[in-house]
Parts: sequence; structure tokens; C-alpha cells
Amino acid sequence: MTAVMQVLCHYELKNYSIIDSLVKSAKRKLKQHKDMPSDGILELLNGINAFAVKQPTAADWQKLQAKLDSSQDKTDASYSGYFDYRTYVAARAWSTSYAEAWQKKQ
Repeated sequence: MTAVMQVLCHYELKNYSIIDSLVKSAKRKLKQHKDMPSDGILELLNGINAFAVKQPTAADWQKLQAKLDSSQDKTDASYSGYFDYRTYVAARAWSTSYAEAWQKKQ
């Protein structure tokens, strides 16, 4: 979903001042899609929103990763095979790149 990618991109660009409004917008868009499993995505959005206020440590990313792993959403977390939000969180938790985290998970 493009709204989630937008949140992550602005977070990575350190545009923290707009994260809260982007998260709210993404949540509204997710609610419109009844068939989309969004439990894990909502956890991710809540985590990113909190991390925009407080600089997260690796332990904070690991806690978010644990929440995602225990979420009810056990479906494929990737968007068209190009991006996996669980791998993104794992990369941040392991302090590595997305590509390296992708290789570890394969």
C-alpha cells in the first residue's frame, strides 16, 4: 500500500513533523480496504509514529519486531514482492541494510 510506503519514506528522510498526519491518513486508507489484513501494518505505523518523537534504539526496533511476529496478521507481508515491512523492521533491529536482512530471512 502506497500510504504505508509514504510513511516509511518520510521517516527515513527524517521528515518527522509530518509523520503523525501521514500515519493517520494511512490508517484511514487501510480501514477502507476491508479485505486487507492490517494488524501487522497497524503495529508498524504505531511504532513509526512513536519513533518519530523519540529516537529509537535497536532494542526498540526489536520490541516492534516481536510485536509484528506475534500479530494476528500471518499473511504475506510483502507488497507485490518488492518490499516486506517485516524485513524492514528486522533490518533496523539488526542494524543492517534491508538487502542483508532479506538475505538472512531467505
